[in-house]
Amino acid sequence: MTLSSSPHANDDWSRLEAAIEAFALAWDQAPSPPDLAEHLARAEKSLQGELAVELIKLDLERRWQCGLRRFIEDYLEEVPELRERLPASLIFEEYHARKLAGDDVGPTELFDRFPSHVAELQGLFRVDPQLRSKMLADSASPLGIDLAPGETIDDFDLLLRLGQGAFATVFLARQRSMQRLVAVKVSADKGDEPQTLAQLDHDNIVRVYDQRCVVERELRLLYMQYAAGGTLADVVSTLRRIPREQWHGRQFLKAIDAVLDSHGESPPADSALRRKLTEMSWPQVVCWIGAQLARALDYAHRAGVLHRDLKPANVLLTAEGVPKLADFNVSFSSKVEGSSPAAHFGGSLAYMSPEQLEACNPRHDRSPVSLDGRSDLFSLGVLLWELLTGEHPFDDEADPLSWATRLEAMTERRQRGLNDFQRMGLRHADAPGLDEVLPRCLAAQPADRFATGLELAHELDLCLQPDARQLLSG
Repeated sequence: MTLSSSPHANDDWSRLEAAIEAFALAWDQAPSPPDLAEHLARAEKSLQGELAVELIKLDLERRWQCGLRRFIEDYLEEVPELRERLPASLIFEEYHARKLAGDDVGPTELFDRFPSHVAELQGLFRVDPQLRSKMLADSASPLGIDLAPGETIDDFDLLLRLGQGAFATVFLARQRSMQRLVAVKVSADKGDEPQTLAQLDHDNIVRVYDQRCVVERELRLLYMQYAAGGTLADVVSTLRRIPREQWHGRQFLKAIDAVLDSHGESPPADSALRRKLTEMSWPQVVCWIGAQLARALDYAHRAGVLHRDLKPANVLLTAEGVPKLADFNVSFSSKVEGSSPAAHFGGSLAYMSPEQLEACNPRHDRSPVSLDGRSDLFSLGVLLWELLTGEHPFDDEADPLSWATRLEAMTERRQRGLNDFQRMGLRHADAPGLDEVLPRCLAAQPADRFATGLELAHELDLCLQPDARQLLSG
């Protein structure tokens, strides 16, 4: 089996996610563990290196939870090509899988077994000794959460699975005591997210009602406002299937309506906001969404909360189209007792600022404590760029490099900045100034970005008001 890399980054990531999800589903449905080599062989050769690492991580978790002990060396027998470029993050994953299963394992054992990886492993333990790694596994089934629509848990009748990630599953549910529909996020009983979100009350942040703990199953039920219109990831997926000239406010609402229809719901009968969105061009919709999310971030930052995982899947939409920031699972709040920037550090690599990538890198001495709100604004810039163009601004290839080397390559791409051709593609007559706003969000140095979310929101507002922008700039 040959392990190689692919230059087609966006398509590669989609195929990798699909392959990981298929492997997770096989684990859920088969009476015995699925054949990792068989699943790996189904993938294109260009993807097999990265996929091997991610399938092994998932397989490690599941096997140790089932009492089926397996070690990295066993996988190297199955995928010998990994011997030459074994990622330290994969060794680190064995440690966490064993810890979660109650096994008595310490760093020293790993240092003894893998002496050539000691420096990188020490860095990984320094950044975050408590967490499982979070890379492509967002699409895999969360460990230990065995629930399905139709079941009842605590005060909630589970009606529909809305989403699933590495750490949680989200259901549409009926809360019996209040007789209302809510979104219930089911996760392992750990983390600061409920305390973090309980501080936040903003029109563009998903409102959290409360939490319950199911002690006997070691689960946390975080129940919150139900946003019926899906996510921005659904919108991006819909737009990529149609010609660019058809991207418009009407298509934005069509994507929302498709989600509503899949849930058996109807669009609002009379909505002034939806009428307004129907008349907007696509660049105007992007500016409108961006301004609201920037204000939400400004509010969170002033409350001492960093999000650190901005991406389309973490922006929920109401039936009217209002964006709401969600999933603070890797956020940091300076006002939560006992919380620290390293305690829940992670996020989705493709949207990270260069300084956040450095803080994730075991070879770099940057600490998570050095990050501030401008890192979130960088991530918002990546999100808005993707929403506007359908593509990421940085060509992050999916390749089988080591964790640290891969992070260094991604950091270098961001520090290199955007080229003139990319900037030209942002120019739109109906949203003048957007070609200046987004590159500033993506500046390599935090000092060159917008200082606050409110400043960014004001600039995006002006992109929707050409006359006012011209007056102020003149």
